[in-house]
Amino acid sequence: MLWKAPDVQDRSQQVRAAQRAARTPASGRAQARAGRDPNEERQVRLTAQRFLTDHLRCYRRRWWQRRTAVNPHYWPGISLDLTGAVLISFKLTSCRMHRAHFSEALFLGDADFRGATFTGDAWFSGATFTGTVAFNTTTFTRSADFKEARFTGVHVFFNGATFTGEATFNGAIFASHTDFDGAIFATYSRFNGTAFTRGATFSRVSFADNPGFNHTRNSRIYVANARIGRQEWATASNVVTDPADEVLKPTQPPDEKARAPGARRGAK
Repeated sequence: MLWKAPDVQDRSQQVRAAQRAARTPASGRAQARAGRDPNEERQVRLTAQRFLTDHLRCYRRRWWQRRTAVNPHYWPGISLDLTGAVLISFKLTSCRMHRAHFSEALFLGDADFRGATFTGDAWFSGATFTGTVAFNTTTFTRSADFKEARFTGVHVFFNGATFTGEATFNGAIFASHTDFDGAIFATYSRFNGTAFTRGATFSRVSFADNPGFNHTRNSRIYVANARIGRQEWATASNVVTDPADEVLKPTQPPDEKARAPGARRGAK
């Protein structure tokens, strides 16, 4: 029998029930319910996820609608606690929530947070993302914590994301190329000990202060048309980080002619 929300009026109880369904470890549930169909386990999680997203999405828009239609099922002010949850092809596109705990969560398949808004703190520390990750135009109103998160999929996008509070990526591992194009870091940002295995692009990005890149590992960062504090980098630069310093250092003269973005990855 598939999971369904309890028939109660209290929104908090319904949200907690859905979170419990998503948080229960697959191995623990399998032991508790010997012989259960794995497909049923998957459907339980997907149903719980749909319930949460249905009530977190501010609006619904169909392809034939010119204007945004308000979602009548939206519940404002909801906080999520999906610590250690197993989430399958998780989508929070255009959702709005208060605090969100995704620490140690496992995201199987793609994870889509495009256009989402976190009005409180967002924790992704120690989370594992196995597919393509999209945080395009996501707004983090307060702190965003990605410490020691692992991104093992084919691509990671933070294009156009806004970090109003402190953004922390210390110790995170990005196994694929990562894009922060057009992102805004309004306060402190920290990438100390971060590994960008296949590089990262910070084009048209704005840092309120010099970002921390102490001991960034195996990393080559491409910066163009960026603003770091009061300093503008109008030209394209390949950047390496200095383990002994937090200041980004261009590897070419600042007056060198900028290369086309399409040519940068092929250069040796």
